[in-house]
Amino acid sequence: MMDHRQERIRRNFARKLAFSKLVESKQISGKQDDSANQWSCCRAMFTDGTSIHKHIAMEHKDDVKATTESFLINGCDDSKLKTLRKLHTIDTIEETHSVLPEKVTSTSVFPWLPDVSSSEESSKEKSDDAKGTILLFYKYRDVPSPEHMKSWQLELCRRLHLMGKVRVGKEGINATVGGTTANTGIYTSAVLSHPWFNDMLHTDFKTSPGCAGDFPDGLKVGIYEEIVPMGINPAVVSHKDTGVHLDPAEFHKAIEEHLTHQTAERDSVLVDCRNFYESKIGQFKDALAPDIRKFSYFPEYVDKNLDTFRDKNVYMYCTGGIRCERGSAYLKAKGVCKEVYQLNGGIHKYLESYPDGLYRGKLFVFDNRYTISSNDDILSNCFYCAKLYDSYKPCSSAHCHILVLICEECTAKGFTTCCPRCQLNTDNNLTKEECDCTHNRPRIPKEDIS
Repeated sequence: MMDHRQERIRRNFARKLAFSKLVESKQISGKQDDSANQWSCCRAMFTDGTSIHKHIAMEHKDDVKATTESFLINGCDDSKLKTLRKLHTIDTIEETHSVLPEKVTSTSVFPWLPDVSSSEESSKEKSDDAKGTILLFYKYRDVPSPEHMKSWQLELCRRLHLMGKVRVGKEGINATVGGTTANTGIYTSAVLSHPWFNDMLHTDFKTSPGCAGDFPDGLKVGIYEEIVPMGINPAVVSHKDTGVHLDPAEFHKAIEEHLTHQTAERDSVLVDCRNFYESKIGQFKDALAPDIRKFSYFPEYVDKNLDTFRDKNVYMYCTGGIRCERGSAYLKAKGVCKEVYQLNGGIHKYLESYPDGLYRGKLFVFDNRYTISSNDDILSNCFYCAKLYDSYKPCSSAHCHILVLICEECTAKGFTTCCPRCQLNTDNNLTKEECDCTHNRPRIPKEDIS
């Protein structure tokens, strides 16, 4: 006897298959290349998947419904339906590898690759709406086929007109995408429908106001050894050996307790796993904020400062939680700490619960917004005049483009670079982010918290 959930899944599969079959029946091009596809229906020609999907959804609802019912009553030997049914019954991630398609196309329809033609919000014209949503999430998971995941993510984002960056690999996925609020919602539902990620929850996704236009480089989806670059093979330092995860309320309580003691009396250390330009504009009070330029320096930072963590309870945090997964695993492996804890969901989730809590200043984000505000505190200063200021802009030199804090008054005076060397703009042989700012900063700082 089939329960209500199984029946709903079966009906949903049948409807999607019916829709897909009807679209395929209208195709007139014999080529398989997506760019060459053409469809003919109701005396009209369609040259892209979105337009034919919209037409079918709006003008042929009864046909889709009738075909769906036929599939439910009479069954169907179509390989797609067999795949969907098999995926619903298999037990392990590895078993899905043999039945998932390595590549998907513009006409593929699955629960995790939905048809969006009936949604008016899916129009490309609305994707740059500044009132949209930017979504970020990650999931560490053994992935049998990164090629399938890349193909799926490319097609899913293309259908929904989402822009952003998606890193996939054998250890999971790390994504930040932006578009209309409706389409980022569809994207979330699609990810949750995929058999590799159906154990995730909506709360695993972090959202903030933004749009596709905040990603001027468009959409980038790639396969990498690490879904967050720490510079160490995931087989050596695994996400499976992380610190203890604390939700925002637990973390808040722990940091309150940490702050009640004087520095010399503390048996705990609060560590910011982000880069210096992130912690410069916002951080938890009394946090240890390493003056490092990239996360791949973090292992060296730990090695150089082991005595700082020795016999301490270490509380770690980062933007969304992903850097703490590998960072806490690396620190734990050193065997010097009492315990290692990490903020589950990162600062992003903490601010949802405590917008005016222990985190002060702005949250740095890796898109053209640069920051998200939750309180009015300004922790940083203009590089030139030292007035309180925390709005980043790229250095204007031809080679550098490092992010720099320069207030409007100093910018009006012609100061637009990160250092005097870049202001002269004569060193054309320098590489990106190589100037006085990086030359004068120790690559790996030695801490003293006594």
